[in-house]
Amino acid sequence: MSEINYDKTLNTTAGYLEIRPETTGPSGTSSDAEPLKPPNEQTLLHLLFWALYTRPGRDFMRTNKPANGALTDSQKTALTNKFAQFGVTDPARVGAILDAHVAAENWTLANAQGPAGFPNRDLNEKQYLQKMAFITWCLWEDAKGHEFSMGW
Repeated sequence: MSEINYDKTLNTTAGYLEIRPETTGPSGTSSDAEPLKPPNEQTLLHLLFWALYTRPGRDFMRTNKPANGALTDSQKTALTNKFAQFGVTDPARVGAILDAHVAAENWTLANAQGPAGFPNRDLNEKQYLQKMAFITWCLWEDAKGHEFSMGW
């Protein structure tokens, strides 16, 4: 296995923003970084980044992990309320994220079962990919309405 050599400074900026924890916001982090300005702080991209790449986000999503292939009503409410803090309130987008969250867990569980889980693994993987494809389209739609995406 060879090591990948890359420029570690390339991941420090995105457009005019320096990538650092935000000063205030839904994630509850604090630093000396300048926060994103409305409406750019409330986007689907910001929500997904928070959920996937921050410790509070990952912990929150794990706390609200589906069991037995579904989310409870209280989990749906908690997730929906958190999404709203990022300005993600459109029912189709909220539903897509909830569906992808469930599909990801189903795929992970089927994959972890080894050969016994493989019959379900392919179906669950296809369902997960379909859900993520819709979210990708939603990201594209969301980015068209925000100035921060234009500089990229």
